[in-house]
Amino acid sequence: RIYHGADDNASGVAALLSIAKSFAKMKAEGVGPKKNLMFVAYDGKELSLAGSHFFTENLSIPTKKVFCAINIDMLGTTLAPIHKGRNDYLIVLGESSLPLSLQGEIGNINLNHRFGMDIDYSFYGSKDFTQMMYENGDHYSFAQKGIPSLLFTSAFHNYTYKPSDTIDIIDFEILRKRTAFLFDIINKFSK
Repeated sequence: RIYHGADDNASGVAALLSIAKSFAKMKAEGVGPKKNLMFVAYDGKELSLAGSHFFTENLSIPTKKVFCAINIDMLGTTLAPIHKGRNDYLIVLGESSLPLSLQGEIGNINLNHRFGMDIDYSFYGSKDFTQMMYENGDHYSFAQKGIPSLLFTSAFHNYTYKPSDTIDIIDFEILRKRTAFLFDIINKFSK
């Protein structure tokens, strides 16, 4: 059996690569961010976060120099909306780990940059499930080192971890919108 992983997590990797390409272009034009950015794709999330754990255990820079870790995990579908009838949703976990000066900036960018997405800072209102989800993503390897860490996701659905996670379930317009939103967030945080 082939597990295509179109949403989990080819959609997240596609967003990561698109954002990295945009920042590389900005740098080449001399208008890049003031902070250094690292774009990393990990493997082994389902094996106790093996890839991100190894990475954080072997950082080539001191952890105090890492401003924030952002995990992009499954961004391509509209199959698990927060509120009925709103397909332009996004779940963001870990905002409280950010410095106080940046808490609320995700919502500000959503409003001021006219994305207008339905953002939930919990996992469907469940405190326990929110904590469980936060502790089961690659960003958590960074959080355990005291590094502010965020998870951006469109959540699980009936195709997650199944051969049916194929390209036909991807909503490319919403993936583009979420990717642009993440670019604006990273751009703001890296100034």
